[in-house]
Amino acid sequence: QQLQLLKNFMAKDAKKAGKAEKKLDILLGGYKKRASSLIKEMERRHASILDKRIELNCFRSLEEREALAAPQRLNDLTAMVAEQEKKESELQARYAELMRTRQTLLQQTRAR
Repeated sequence: QQLQLLKNFMAKDAKKAGKAEKKLDILLGGYKKRASSLIKEMERRHASILDKRIELNCFRSLEEREALAAPQRLNDLTAMVAEQEKKESELQARYAELMRTRQTLLQQTRAR
């Protein structure tokens, strides 16, 4: 009999606890949803921050390499320009010489 009373008491308590749980779910449901969405947003932003850090490190590494390579490329280009200018000057001189030779030959041809 005492066991039955305890079972009944437990059943009533379980029923009360169930009702209280339902009330709390209704009361706290919005907060739980909001918390869940905020957690997802935080996780998304955290992942984005990690990606951006990786990108930043890549760009810093690229910047360091460029800082080392740029002067060499500039020297190479300067040398190429100087070589091209020298070649152009030589060709201009050759052209002038050929024009003088042509002029001389034309004058000699006219003189005959």
